[in-house]
Amino acid sequence: MFSIWYLVAGYQGYRQKLHRTMEEKWMLSSIMKQSGQESIEKEVGVRERDLKVNTSRMAGIKKLHGYAYFNALFFLRHERQIKRPMYYRLAVVGICFLGGVTLRIFSPEAAYLAGINLPEFLPLLVFIMYMMTVADKACKVMFYNCDKSMLRFGFYRNPKTLLSMFRIRLIQVAKYNVMIGAAICAAVVAFRMVCGIWEFDGNMALFCLAVLVLSVFFTVHHLFLYYVFQPYSEEMNVKNPFFWAFNMVIYAVCFFCYEIQTGGVFFTMGVLAVTTAYIIVALMLVYRFAPKMFRVK
Repeated sequence: MFSIWYLVAGYQGYRQKLHRTMEEKWMLSSIMKQSGQESIEKEVGVRERDLKVNTSRMAGIKKLHGYAYFNALFFLRHERQIKRPMYYRLAVVGICFLGGVTLRIFSPEAAYLAGINLPEFLPLLVFIMYMMTVADKACKVMFYNCDKSMLRFGFYRNPKTLLSMFRIRLIQVAKYNVMIGAAICAAVVAFRMVCGIWEFDGNMALFCLAVLVLSVFFTVHHLFLYYVFQPYSEEMNVKNPFFWAFNMVIYAVCFFCYEIQTGGVFFTMGVLAVTTAYIIVALMLVYRFAPKMFRVK
């Protein structure tokens, strides 16, 4: 009875508050926040079964120590979020290869022509590799399930520790992306063989090298943005404008490459030169600025 009296007579702002909670803009805002959080949980959240790792796999990392063991355990427990997307991408590569084999069966001339010209399609592969990378999601998983909590400890923010973690993570995530790049190269070479094209000339070697370098490039790119700009808030909102700007520039460049009809040796050499230079500069910036910039916002 006292509560009813307080709401009706004692608290004068009740009617205004009740009206506000029923306005569409307030209801929509609440719904959007809830759905956004649920989406994040679904994308990068940890389930109970993720923490249960079988004994044989644990035995493989028990010989490791320190941050090497810490990261090995982290990636082992987050295979569903990071490694499974890699398997999906490998499956897509396999399906595309089977599609090429089907083309070879039903239209040998078109398949042969496609096989001959495949190295010229590197501009398209630049954009494809941008879409195929798992580094972006890996950074989200690292922050949401590890760094968001660990950065509250002073020892974790130590420059030596941060850079050690960066090196370990860079190698691990690069392995995933390089496996995707290697699968693309293997699929292209195998398709050419199916079409009767057995020679592996310099142009084809440059093509495979460029795809593998692109795999490393996109790994370094996303980890560079993560460690230098650390764009995520505790609610996983992206607030850093420089993060958006760098991502948009890289996306625009990749999309521009997608619009190019055919490549060539000069285009391939240009890709190798630009990506190598970017990797070197990005790594230097990480070692210079990450100890100061990498923190929870």
